[in-house]
Amino acid sequence: MTRKTLQKRRKCPATIATSHHKLLPRQCRPTITAAKAASAAASITEKRKPHVRPACLEKNRVTRGEFVADLLNNRNQIQGLSTLEHEIRLLLAPYEHHNQEIADWSKMVAFTVVNFTPGLRSAADYTAEAESNFVSSKVIFDSIITKEQQDVNGLNGFFLLLHIGSGPQRADKFHVRFGELLDYLTGKGYRLVRVDELLGRR
Repeated sequence: MTRKTLQKRRKCPATIATSHHKLLPRQCRPTITAAKAASAAASITEKRKPHVRPACLEKNRVTRGEFVADLLNNRNQIQGLSTLEHEIRLLLAPYEHHNQEIADWSKMVAFTVVNFTPGLRSAADYTAEAESNFVSSKVIFDSIITKEQQDVNGLNGFFLLLHIGSGPQRADKFHVRFGELLDYLTGKGYRLVRVDELLGRR
């Protein structure tokens, strides 16, 4: 879990998290045809309060013991393959879906659950043209720019989620416009930092 983040005139982070275990019932998860790969997020912070995404109220499909064991096993395997200087302590839940119980279980083993801020379409950059929930790169890009221009706080406080890849099913790759997006945001005074910096966990 290594995120990067954006912030306007202050520090701010964004992150990558991996895990695809089904924590919640199928009704609580988005309808997708393939599991998403590791996620990259850019977050932007300042005046906006941290957002708690509304969680599905359905009962979890795993026990606390199963969840904690799986979480720690994933953490240990990732750290064993990486050169991270700090222990992984942030969790972006599979499909970005979690409830209060998952957050509480994570806290018990010193993890903090993070999630993207709603209001943008960036999280849909994995959708394929053949799917009913497809969102084009233009719509995604425009939603970010429009929000930045129209919100009184701009994108301050935002965790902007983007995926590393979308698979061969999507021809309209958003990463083609990522440089353009970064040029726009840095031109507005935002700068890239990491999520653990944002949360004071370095």
